[in-house]
Parts: sequence; C-alpha cells; structure tokens
Amino acid sequence: IICLPADIFEKEQPSSYVSRVTSDAPMASNTISYISLFISSVYSFVRYYIVLFQYSPELTLWLLLAIPLAILTFWLCGLTQYHAYRKIYGAINEMTTFFSEHLAAVKHFKAQGMEELEREEGFQAIDRRFRADMFQSFMVALQTTINSIYTKACTLILVFTGKGLIEQGKLESTGLKVGDSYLSNVQKHLAEILTQYQMLKAVQGVLGKVADIADTPSESLKCSVGMPQETEDIRAENVCFSYDGEKEVLHHVSLTIPAGKKTAIVGNNGCGKSTLFKLLMRFYQPTEGAIFYGDTDVKEIHLDEWRTSFGYVLQNSPLFSGTIRDNIAYGCKREVSEEEIVQAAKNANAYEFIMEFPEGFNKEVGEGGMRLSGGQRQRIAIARAMITNPKILLMDEATASLDYQSNKLVWEAAERLMQGRTTILIAHDMNAVTTADNIVVMNGGAIEATGTHETLMRMSPTYRDYVALQTKAGGNES
Repeated sequence: IICLPADIFEKEQPSSYVSRVTSDAPMASNTISYISLFISSVYSFVRYYIVLFQYSPELTLWLLLAIPLAILTFWLCGLTQYHAYRKIYGAINEMTTFFSEHLAAVKHFKAQGMEELEREEGFQAIDRRFRADMFQSFMVALQTTINSIYTKACTLILVFTGKGLIEQGKLESTGLKVGDSYLSNVQKHLAEILTQYQMLKAVQGVLGKVADIADTPSESLKCSVGMPQETEDIRAENVCFSYDGEKEVLHHVSLTIPAGKKTAIVGNNGCGKSTLFKLLMRFYQPTEGAIFYGDTDVKEIHLDEWRTSFGYVLQNSPLFSGTIRDNIAYGCKREVSEEEIVQAAKNANAYEFIMEFPEGFNKEVGEGGMRLSGGQRQRIAIARAMITNPKILLMDEATASLDYQSNKLVWEAAERLMQGRTTILIAHDMNAVTTADNIVVMNGGAIEATGTHETLMRMSPTYRDYVALQTKAGGNES
C-alpha cells in the first residue's frame, strides 16, 4: 500500500486501508489449511465411492446420478458464502473507516456539541455490519436447506434402488443397511468438502479488495537518469491536469521557477496552486504537457532521487509518533549526528522550546504531533527540512493559522531555510509574497501573470484585488 501511486489515496480514504491490512489480508493464511483439508476430503470421498462400487456397482451407478445435484449444491453454497463474506468484511471496512476518522476528531465534534449526531452515524455504521451478519445467517440457513435436499435425494435413491435390487436378487437382504453405512461415510466426506469449499469462497470474497490492491502497479522508480548535480530552473510547459479525466484543474500552464530564487504562487482557493505542487512532486502526471528540470523531463529522473531533492513544509506538517529527535531526523538517509540535530533545531527556532521539556529531544510528540502546539510542530517540520538540505523547498501555507508570535518564529526559521535555494511557496501573507523574486498569479487553473510585486500591481487585476483584500483584512485585524 505504501508503494502505491499517491493518487490512489484520492479515490479511497487512507483509513479504509487499515481493515484491509488488519482484517482482510490475514484471511489469506487460512487458505493453505483449507486446501489441504479439501484435498484430503476429496480423497476420502472417492475412496468410499470405490468401496461402495465394489460392494454393489448397480447401486453405486444410481447414486452417481446425485452428483450433478452435489455440484449444483456446491455452486450455490459457494456463491452465497462468497457474497456473504464480501458483505461482512465490506461492513467491517466501513466501520473501521468511520471510527478511525471520527475518533481522531473527537475533540472537534465535542466542541461543536455534535455527539448525538456522531452517535447516530456510528449506529448506522454498526447497523450495516448487523445487516451483513443477518444476511450471512440467512445464507447459512439456505446452504443447510440445499444440503439437506441433496442428502434426502441420496437417501431416496438408496431406498428405491436398493429395494429393486433386493427384489431382483442382485443385492443381499442386508444391502440397504450396508449401503446406508457406506453412503453415510460418503456424505460425511462430501460435507467436509463442501465446508472447505465454502471457506475458500469466503476467503475469495474477503480478499477481493486485497487482490485489487495487489494488482495495482506500484510507483516505478526505474528512470533513465539520476538527479542532476547542478541546480537548474524548473519549467512547466503547456501543462494540463484533471483528477477525474473530465474537469480540468490546470489549463495549459507554462511558467519558469528560477533556480536559487524564491517564487510565490498566489490565487484564490481552487485555482490549482496545491495541484501544481502535487505535479512538481510527481504524485500525479500531467494529462498534457511536461515539467522540466533544466533540459531534462522530470519523469525521466529517478523518482526517489527527485523527491528527496525536495523539502516540503505544509500548513499542517505531519509528525509521526516518536521523539522530537526522530522527527527531525526523519527523511535523512544517512547517519545524523546529535550536533546536526541540535543545530537544525536552533536554526528552526525550536531549540528553546525543546529544552523546556524535561525529556528534551527525547520528548514523545504523540500521534500526529498532538502533544505539541501548531507553531512547535511547524518549527520541527522546518528543522526536518533543514537537516536534509534539499535543493528545492516547497512551502504550502506554512504559517497559516498561527498566532503572531509563532508566525514570527516560524517565518524567521523559514527565511533561513530558503536562503540560497530554489523555493516555491504558497502564502496569503503579503509580507512573504511581496519579498519573492518571482510571483505567479493563478486564476481559474491558468497563469494570469508573472513578475515582481511592482510589475503585477500594474499588469494583473487579480493580483491588485488580492493585495487589496489582504490589506483590508490586515486593517480589520489591527
């Protein structure tokens, strides 16, 4: 799952894969024992039919007429078991997805007084599992009925055929009793075969989605060239992109991001800024056009080398359960010294707050960094980017939603990180935008204008409106 293309997680919630790993995939381990028992039961079934044939060929041939009914029984029972387990594990997946998402946000819906609504939605998820279990119970009853019909049919054949053979003198008077004994063993092993077959079909139903995941090609790291050593301009040429293959998010975007300079991208929500970032990181491929690093098409560059050349600081940069030290060193594929970690923390304005913890760099950050404030998480993320020393830095609203003091500290750290390297940032803070060497104005998925602040104030109506709106917002805050 980790090696799947990033766009797969746009189609299905990441939390839905949890039950695929924890509940669905482990079912595969049962197939070996089911197949082994299935083969053993088939052997015993055939052996008892041979013994019965040796006792009475005529009676055995009549009983073989019930084999088509046995095949139909198998098919029906296997089909019902397949759909029943597919439904049950689908419901388990829905429950896992629902509770993973909602329990992680428990503080938010409690703060909004939404417990009752969440309870109702939770009950609905549980009810879907209940209905799936009821469906499976009904299928079991149906399978029992079908199997009973087959058993009764065999008994009728034995009685009427055996009676005729006894009257004809082709079977001894105790033949019905002996035949019934053999038939009981045949049916016993047939029931075992049916049980193992049903379980195999159940596993097939459960593993349907797992098979789809396994069949999805992983991201290919095989490319013709390595990452160039020189720092080059990044160029997008006539790039178009659509998430669903119908509605375009980017329309014929062409721009140059100069090497070693700071480029700011501005525009209203939904104009394609974050999508452009995703294309730069090669989470997606353009539907038209291409992106170049110097003269090299980036899709020809080794994917791992390309991505590790980036530092990525998000609005809510993810931290992982572990220590502050672990999170700063995360992503560095070499041995990192304590001195480097301390220096990165100092450069990111994080050292002082880290040392206020009794554990220092051994402080556990909790799931998603929940034990740290937003500003602290951002400074850890900047320290992490610093220690990898990326060629290219992407900053997506890195200081959004922070208080004034945290914003100031984070931005000071970000300025140190941006110094002398290619930087692409999305920001609503005009102080960050106006100091950029190059500003790109996006509007409706297209490039409206590029240039410096002064140039855009003359050329771009969207930029002027954007600046006026930000100035007005800043005035209201003051």
